[in-house]
Amino acid sequence: PNHKQPFLLPSSSTTKLEARRGPPIYTKADYEAALDNVNFPDFWPYVPPNFRRMDENEEDNKYYSALRANEHGEEVIEDLSVFSTGGNVVGIGLHKHDMSQNEKLVSFDTKNLNVDTTLPYEDESFDKVTCSFGVQYLTKPKELFAEIGRVLRPGGTCIMAFGSMGFKEKMIQMWLLMDTFDRIYVIGSFFHYTNMFDPAKCIDLSIDEHDRLVMVTATKKQNNESS
Repeated sequence: PNHKQPFLLPSSSTTKLEARRGPPIYTKADYEAALDNVNFPDFWPYVPPNFRRMDENEEDNKYYSALRANEHGEEVIEDLSVFSTGGNVVGIGLHKHDMSQNEKLVSFDTKNLNVDTTLPYEDESFDKVTCSFGVQYLTKPKELFAEIGRVLRPGGTCIMAFGSMGFKEKMIQMWLLMDTFDRIYVIGSFFHYTNMFDPAKCIDLSIDEHDRLVMVTATKKQNNESS
């Protein structure tokens, strides 16, 4: 894809994207293979300008989605909602009203994770963490993804879901410059640089290019696999 301006993407992704230029035509198989056998750079490749936003006002909370974690139970994602089968589900984010109305949540914490990425939970206390339509607003993904890895039990799963819509003034700069293929790759890299997760995978549930629904998932390594 022809981006509006240069931005930092690891070379392996650029190589894949070059093969699809002019104009790109992606299939479900392309998206779901985007993270197969990827070689990420040795060091975190992003710079602060990548995470700037048009609107940097942290007091305005209407743009953020809640980050939800599930404790002691099984759950699945369906239409980007969390369903618990006997487990405790807690929420954290800026949407106090929305979380208070969510009957699936046993409890919730209201917090701006762009100001303080610390999750107020014990180490290895959750089985799953989901974030629906929120990853594009995260200004400190390196720190937050490490926190997610900390609170997940070994073998636990994190699911990051995103779509086509959102509040552009609150999205990080590089998100606005990327297409879906790039976004999958970058989320996969966020998991990678924690050194706490197995290689991420992509699941494309999109109806078409104008109605995207994509999940990037990763499983926390067993304790003896982390270095």
